[in-house]
Amino acid sequence: MTEKKEEEKGPGKVEGAETAPAKERELKGSYDTMQPTRMGGVYMPPHKVRQMQQAMLEKDDKYGPVKQKYLWEVLRKSINGIVNKVNVSNIENVILELLNENLLRGKGLLIRAIMHSQMASPNFTHVYAALISVINTKLPDHGRLLVHRYIQQFQRSFKRNNKITCMGTTKMLAHLVNQQVVHELLALELLALLLESPTEDSVEIAADFMTECGQVLSEITPAGVNAIFERFRGILHEGQIDKRVQYIIENLFAVRKNNFASHPGVIPELDLVEDDDKIVHEISLSSDLNVEPELNVFHFDPNYEKTENEWQAIKTEILGEEEERLNKKHPQGEEEAEEEQEEDKNDPNAILDFSEKDLINLRRIIYLTIMSSIDFEECTHKLLKLNIREGQELELVNMIIECCICLLYTSDAADERSSVDLGGRRNIKKKK
Repeated sequence: MTEKKEEEKGPGKVEGAETAPAKERELKGSYDTMQPTRMGGVYMPPHKVRQMQQAMLEKDDKYGPVKQKYLWEVLRKSINGIVNKVNVSNIENVILELLNENLLRGKGLLIRAIMHSQMASPNFTHVYAALISVINTKLPDHGRLLVHRYIQQFQRSFKRNNKITCMGTTKMLAHLVNQQVVHELLALELLALLLESPTEDSVEIAADFMTECGQVLSEITPAGVNAIFERFRGILHEGQIDKRVQYIIENLFAVRKNNFASHPGVIPELDLVEDDDKIVHEISLSSDLNVEPELNVFHFDPNYEKTENEWQAIKTEILGEEEERLNKKHPQGEEEAEEEQEEDKNDPNAILDFSEKDLINLRRIIYLTIMSSIDFEECTHKLLKLNIREGQELELVNMIIECCICLLYTSDAADERSSVDLGGRRNIKKKK
């Protein structure tokens, strides 16, 4: 029996010799299966994904390659989510959320997220420009990298005659000029290039670019703006372009006559940086561009903990300055607001509302929030963001129960009728 066992093992084989490599392959396979792919990959329940992640992190070292790659994916998703939700009303809160992330490690991720979001939603270009203008005052290298990548994107789209990408890129560059992230000479160079050998597309892009940043350029370099408009006038008098483009140029002259009142360079809500704090990058179209493509992908950092400590020190300094800026902009602090509320309570002549109007509005908001949610996770997330004051928790519970009863009643009604539409969530059809 012992001879057979030795033969089965084979010569030179030792028990447990392949245990470590097998575990590494199993760990790598589990991690690769867990990562989302562009095609969607294989669906796995969230609880199973969490279990695999926990097992993976326990097997790996403290800051080994697997754990660093996992933290990289978490950072990428977090930055993308924060950038995608920015708008005029919440930009200050979004800036604080971004500064809490490790922007030193996620430098390439942040720039790529802003570029993708801006190209997907050109109407929010002025918001993204204001966002990067604030970050540029704290981390100038991020602003420089963004400008370099946008210039490279413009050069590529201009050579390939990609009008859509070219228009989106020039729109962002125009608002970066408005926010004084980049020098105005770049705008004049870009306009001169577009109007050097005018075509219908190049003249249209140049007119849109001048419409976006004409107000700021008129204040900074009026002589340059006059030269550009003389070139527009010459193209119009030549009459070699299409009638539609001629109307665009005429409309541009009308906008200039009104001092770009309908197209302000920076709206008051997005004027977030003081003139003394602005950092202007002097970059031209002929400058050597360093787009740093290696920042878009994961790289193992042997000094991971040291880098994290460096970012913590930078973040502490940045957030302290940001809070001071917000306090200057909003001098009335929370303590003053609480004092005013206490004075209102103690005021004998204060008007008390016994009509339960606030309660009715709260119930309406809770109902609409629940009924408009796709699933329970979205519903929970939205309900937690509501400002439920102390003593109103009971109303929240009552509304959840009433909404459940309403959905059950609607489902019963669907069995009796042919079909019923439950707010876009499902369509129940009667069985024949």
